Amino acid sequence: MFPVINAWPDTDVVRNPLWGPSAGMLRWGGVSLRIDDVEALGGAGDDGLRDEVAATEDIAVPDRIVCGVARRDLGDAIDLVFGLLSADDWDPSVADSAARAVAFCHHHRLLRPGLDEVERHPWIAEVENDSELVAELLERSAQWHLAGDLRPAHAGAGDRIESMGGAGAVRKALTKGVRRLGQHVMGIPARRVASGVRRATSRTVTELAGDVLAYLAQRGDRDRPGPIVRAVLDDLDQATRERKPDQPLVVVAHSMGGNILYDIVTHFRTDLEVDVLVTVGSQVGLFAELGLFRASGPVLSSHSETPPPCLARPENVAQWINVVDRADVLSYGVSRIVSGTTDYCYPTDAIWAHSAYFRQPNFHLRLAERVKGALA
Repeated sequence: MFPVINAWPDTDVVRNPLWGPSAGMLRWGGVSLRIDDVEALGGAGDDGLRDEVAATEDIAVPDRIVCGVARRDLGDAIDLVFGLLSADDWDPSVADSAARAVAFCHHHRLLRPGLDEVERHPWIAEVENDSELVAELLERSAQWHLAGDLRPAHAGAGDRIESMGGAGAVRKALTKGVRRLGQHVMGIPARRVASGVRRATSRTVTELAGDVLAYLAQRGDRDRPGPIVRAVLDDLDQATRERKPDQPLVVVAHSMGGNILYDIVTHFRTDLEVDVLVTVGSQVGLFAELGLFRASGPVLSSHSETPPPCLARPENVAQWINVVDRADVLSYGVSRIVSGTTDYCYPTDAIWAHSAYFRQPNFHLRLAERVKGALA
């Protein structure tokens, strides 16, 4: 994740264990989630009335959505624009553009901290639409980058930053995204938000439930770890072997990955030394309360009036950062359950926040700053 903002450009030991093939599989391809075409209980339903109401709503200008966000917070606008891209769109040129945009925005915030965004960036008030804003942002941030200490730096007369070969493709992809945003997001009246959230979240929630059940059923034990634990352990061991003597072991775990990592450091591999554990949108706190980890003690009766004492942070984890989003229904705090841990809130402002963290460039910057602080 840190290469997205070039936080550690000299770091080449990055492992991304894939354990999905061993997780829960939807036997019929998830057809149980399809309810859009079922017959209404009352017969005709209420779509006709809803469409009539929608036709009378005052819809905002659809090609200035991002402009409005930028006037309030350019950083949020950057996250919105790059967050519209799919995982397949994130090639090196996109990551490079994201890093430059973050550095540009971060520099001006440090330079003029007491101003609002339009005072800080007068050009924002001059752009006519979202596509123009994207083009202007890419142009203005082209010569910026983040130094190794995460400080923004500009190419001076004696410096040279290679021109980005895919600049045109990046601009085209981002422009396509903001146009799609204008066509679809602003055209959806508020009364359809609930059904939209269900479509966006139901499959992910279902698949997470399947992953949880599959993991608990086959995680194995210390002497014979299951396939999911084994896959993650293999990459952890390889990263440990390949890192340089002065390189820390930083483990970033999203969602169910946090539960797997906690099981590993508290049961399967208590000898594994982790310098910083980062859990993002994870359920470690919930699993601990339910006593679902291998290292969990007996769970108190739900009728007990006395809560158990806090768990101690695993001795082999030097620092633990847990990131939650109040809009993410699958993220849980951990600091009130495991002592020596810190919860941080990061608002993605996304309809489906659980998968939005890593698509937002400023998330990487803020997390990198926290990790660097933990390692200091």
